[in-house]
Amino acid sequence: MNLPRDLRSQFEFIVKLNIFALPFYIIELAGVQFTWFIELTERISFLLMQLTGLPVIIENGLIAIPVNGGTWAAYVSWDSSGWKSLLIFFALVMATDVALNKRLAGLLLLPVLYVLNILRIWFMFFFVWVFGLEHYTLVHGTLWSWGSIASLLVLWFLWKKWAENKFQAHHPRIYTGIGHNKRLDRRKNL
Repeated sequence: MNLPRDLRSQFEFIVKLNIFALPFYIIELAGVQFTWFIELTERISFLLMQLTGLPVIIENGLIAIPVNGGTWAAYVSWDSSGWKSLLIFFALVMATDVALNKRLAGLLLLPVLYVLNILRIWFMFFFVWVFGLEHYTLVHGTLWSWGSIASLLVLWFLWKKWAENKFQAHHPRIYTGIGHNKRLDRRKNL
């Protein structure tokens, strides 16, 4: 079958994306949860809350913060640990048709995505502490779903643009390296 080039490349991307997303599908279907990852996310989030002056305590996995009329507590669940975003970002980067070294460089953004998730958890406790529980459900639902999707896609689009050298026309010195062309010129003269 002769598919137009763009359609064929899009089809290949979708196939590769689903192959690289197999770990996501397997974990989701098997219902596996990595307790160590949940606990790591919880500890880092709690530490950030303490470092930024939020009056939080932690007991039996519940992080609690004072609110008007009492205390509000929540725990870092498997879904709020950010594992889905990390695996989907991995699949997006690895399925993109660029050189392997650029895809591996793209994976260096995984910690950035993880930190954004930690900041999302921190923000929810900060929000409850400052504004109370009245709009918690709306803010949490919006920030959790749309915020996670937006941060994942923005990071991927920025990386993809860089990986495909689309930034080079606007910022040639950033990607060719300072002095890089001089070394090449010296080699030609030898």
